[in-house]
Amino acid sequence: MKNNKLTIGQMAKMNHTTISTLRLYDKLGILKPIYVNPNSNYRYYDIRQCITFRAIQFHKNIGLSLKEVENISQTDTFSYVEELYYRRLDELSKQIEALNAQQRAIIRSLHAIRHIVDLPPVGTTSLTYFDTEYAYTKPAERDYLKEDSGSVELGISHLLEDMEKNNYSYEYAFFIGLTVRREDFLSNSARSDMLCLYVDRSYADKRHIQEQPQGLYACIYFDTFSRIGEYMDKLYQFCQEKNCTITGDVICRWMGTMNLQRFINHEEFLRLQVPVTLPEPPDINV
Repeated sequence: MKNNKLTIGQMAKMNHTTISTLRLYDKLGILKPIYVNPNSNYRYYDIRQCITFRAIQFHKNIGLSLKEVENISQTDTFSYVEELYYRRLDELSKQIEALNAQQRAIIRSLHAIRHIVDLPPVGTTSLTYFDTEYAYTKPAERDYLKEDSGSVELGISHLLEDMEKNNYSYEYAFFIGLTVRREDFLSNSARSDMLCLYVDRSYADKRHIQEQPQGLYACIYFDTFSRIGEYMDKLYQFCQEKNCTITGDVICRWMGTMNLQRFINHEEFLRLQVPVTLPEPPDINV
C-alpha cells in the first residue's frame, strides 16, 4: 500500500468482501477506484473509500436494493434518502406484524395439539371451563345445519376472503366454528347464526371480532357434521340432567385430529359447547 492506495485485492481483503463484488460496485458507479492503470488495467482504491464501502453495506443490510443505493449516490439532497428510509420502515413494520402473526399461529397450534392428541370418544359429554376466545365472525349465508360440511367450507372460504379485504392475517384457517343462537337452541328450532374463524387476543379490539367469554361450558364431542342436530339434542338433554342454566349461544368447533392420515385428509371431529351456570349449592347454615 503506497500513498493510502489499495489494490482491488487489498481492498477486498480489508473489507471482508470479494473482488467480484467490488467490480460490480464499480460497474454500477457506486464505488469506483480512484485510479486504473491504463497499461495493466489494475484498479487502485484510496483507503478512505472503505467508508463508502461500509455505507453501501449498511444500506444493503437494512434492505435497500443496489439500484436504490445507486440512486442515493447520484442525489444531492437528503429528501430522497429520507423517503427511502420511511418506506423501508413501513415495509419492515408490515413484515414484523406478519412474522408475529405467524409466531402466534404456531403457538396457538401447539396449544391446540395438547388438547387434541387425546380427543375423547364420540358422544362424550362434560362440563369444562374455557378461557376467553376471540373470533372473526360473519353472518351465516345459509342454514348449514340442514346441509353438509362442504357448505361450511364454502362459507369459510368467503369468510377468509372477507378477512383478507379487511387486512387480517390468514394464519388461522384451521380454527373454525359456527354459532347457534341461545333462543333457537332452547326452542328446538336451531339454525346457523354466525361463522367464526378463531384468532388470538391481539385482535380483541379490532372490527368484526366477537368475544366468546370465559366460563363453564357444557360440551359434547362428535365426528360427523351431518349429525349435528342429533348431538345438539343430546347436549340439551345433558344440560337438563345437570340442572344447568344455559346463558349464551351454542358454539360448534372443528377440533381436527392428530392421527396423521386423518389430519391430512381433514377428517371431522367436532365439539358442541354452550355456556352454562350450575345451581347454587344450598346454604348449610340455614
